Amino acid sequence: MNNKTTEKPRPVFEPILIFNHGQCAKAMELYKKAFDAEIFDVTLYGESDPKDVGEIKESDKNLIMNAMIRIGDQTILVCDDNQNNTKIGNHIQLVLEFKTAEEVKATYNILSEGATDLLPPHVTTYSPCVAGLTDAFGIPWQIMVWDLEQYLKTK
Repeated sequence: MNNKTTEKPRPVFEPILIFNHGQCAKAMELYKKAFDAEIFDVTLYGESDPKDVGEIKESDKNLIMNAMIRIGDQTILVCDDNQNNTKIGNHIQLVLEFKTAEEVKATYNILSEGATDLLPPHVTTYSPCVAGLTDAFGIPWQIMVWDLEQYLKTK
């Protein structure tokens, strides 16, 4: 077993967000702004080996085949669906935990443009600030301040 400190332990959970035809780049820019995220390893369909992706239409060559977004210590994979088979749903939700209510509110304000299913920031028994929404790209988010010690005190 190789114990290099740069290697991630296995298995690694990296969610993937698959966007409808051509929406991935727009979503990445929104998430970069909202979360101060780093975007890296972007590969376009037109840069891909045809053995991996088959024949690509000229109009699809600038779609994103694969990219990564780093939010804090978490990496999320993203891509465009060049076949237009993606169905928007709420079976995957992403939870983002922040240290302050101000961070939750600022992130909520950025993501709420064009969003649906809005649950504005509010106080709960388990968090001083929780919010939720489905962003303009159909991705459901739960955004909250999370303090396990504080939560355990309420139990």
